[in-house]
Amino acid sequence: MVFEGAEKYDFSPANEEKIAELNTPYRIINSLAQGSPALDVNFYGKDFYTKVSLSELLPLAEQVVSLNLSSMPVSKEDLQTLKKFKNLRILNLNNTQLSNEDLSQIDDLKNLKSLSLIGTQIKLDGLHKIVALPSIRKLYVWNTAIQPKELEQIRKENPKINIDAGIPQDDNQKLALTAPKITPNRSFFQNKTLVSLSHPIPGVSLRYTLDGSDPDSSGAQIYKSSITIDKNALLRVKADKEGWLKSPEVRQNFYIAIFKPERINLETRPHQQYKARKGESFFDLESGSDNNADGRWLGFQGSDMSTILSFDKPVKMDTVALSIKQDYNQHIYPPESIEIWAGLDSLNLKLLKKVNFTLEKPDKIKNRRIIACDIPHQEVSFIRLKTKPYAKIPEGFPGNGNLPWLFVDEIILK
Repeated sequence: MVFEGAEKYDFSPANEEKIAELNTPYRIINSLAQGSPALDVNFYGKDFYTKVSLSELLPLAEQVVSLNLSSMPVSKEDLQTLKKFKNLRILNLNNTQLSNEDLSQIDDLKNLKSLSLIGTQIKLDGLHKIVALPSIRKLYVWNTAIQPKELEQIRKENPKINIDAGIPQDDNQKLALTAPKITPNRSFFQNKTLVSLSHPIPGVSLRYTLDGSDPDSSGAQIYKSSITIDKNALLRVKADKEGWLKSPEVRQNFYIAIFKPERINLETRPHQQYKARKGESFFDLESGSDNNADGRWLGFQGSDMSTILSFDKPVKMDTVALSIKQDYNQHIYPPESIEIWAGLDSLNLKLLKKVNFTLEKPDKIKNRRIIACDIPHQEVSFIRLKTKPYAKIPEGFPGNGNLPWLFVDEIILK
């Protein structure tokens, strides 16, 4: 829509083909208003933000007037790139890890009207440089190191600038801590993995368990340094600090995968839209996200999933597991059955295991599921893993009568 009194711009529109080329699910580019040459850009998913994500927008630098980089891993180099966006009016840098010195460098943006610095490391000296920008009219500085008295003084000195520091905190009211962060966010590893825990608020105590027990229990440990995990584990973590309510719990499963085959032959093709890196994705130790099209899930619909895994030298194993997604509302279901064939000769594989599954009730399912199949402990050089889907989604389940989807992100061999 076009609003009465909206700013008019004297630059020409950007090339539509270039806009379409640069638009991705994680970098959304829209016109600011109908018929306007001005562009609004929003970034999503920090795991997909790279060192060229911002510089790739330079062909549109003249037209970008609104830019949202909230929670992205923005670098000093990105700030140098930002200086080339001369027509930028609105900039959101909330929860970025830029230092006070870094943030002081955006004083070249002479047309900037609104800047959001919530949860950043901005300090008073950095803020003094920003309020000197000739066009700045709105600043958001919640959850920063700037003190109320400092804000009061800078507001008096700059009456034309609206400096929003959020709602003053009632000292008698306890606030809940935000959830801690687990790094890395992948669930799969070989041999062992180092896991770190973090929280944005200083002085927080992180309590954790690895055996699935409550992190509030007496058996919980206090996080001090990176945790080594060398077997299947369920990590549960909570944050605690005097004067605050405890954080919500975060948890993450970890699964060890001992073997990776030398060759992976997909006998059935995944859907064109969900092919990830084909067979290589089964053993890249990357967990799929909630987004089916994140490049980590292989999706199959209306056909078996069949793959042959081969080793140069025989290996002894007793477990084959499949990591799948479950979301009945999106018609994503587990297979009806799994067959595991194996042997030392690809022409003489024997059926070692067949597992049939019954569907869990929709209100009982978990979004992620590991289907582990025990096989007789023996040497194998070849494994054929084959899933059989339901012919149609059964009666009484969401999407009944339609073809179900199967989404797989990892195969675990040990």
